[in-house]
Amino acid sequence: FGFGKKSAKGVGLIQKKQWEKAQAYLEKATAEEKVEMANACAGMAVREVYDVLAPMVRDSDPKVQLAAVKAFGKIGDPRAVVHLQWLLARVPETQTELVSAIHDAITTSRAGKPM
Repeated sequence: FGFGKKSAKGVGLIQKKQWEKAQAYLEKATAEEKVEMANACAGMAVREVYDVLAPMVRDSDPKVQLAAVKAFGKIGDPRAVVHLQWLLARVPETQTELVSAIHDAITTSRAGKPM
């Protein structure tokens, strides 16, 4: 299904809960890898996931931003709201999917419990 060995590395770090290595890996990961990492984070409601997802919200690639926003929406960590609001203020309204996902994630995050 088109994923090279390299892409599994970032996801593997998350699955093994090697948070600091995963954060460091973000600096050299491709957009596709970051999307996969965000998706992997979405299923893990642990405090450290926040530290991996927060920089992705500020990524230059909208696909990465969307994946991070959706992951934050699934996790429901109130600390994400500040990052989501930051992104919302910068996203053009024409990016309707991202704007909608941000609103949903803010709602979920505000209702969530801190990790």
